[in-house]
Amino acid sequence: MTKIVFYLVGDFEAEQRRKIIGDFLREHLPCTTMIYVVTLATPSLKVEIDAWACKDI
Repeated sequence: MTKIVFYLVGDFEAEQRRKIIGDFLREHLPCTTMIYVVTLATPSLKVEIDAWACKDI
């Protein structure tokens, strides 16, 4: 199981965003959430990614 949460500041062109994420994840289809926020920890940050994964043993 894999889950990724993206926190985004400002506008991101949707098609470009999908391509970048798709190129990175390839065939993986994790549970994904995108949240647009006003700011992150410092003004220079535009993206924060919170990701976790676990494997059945």
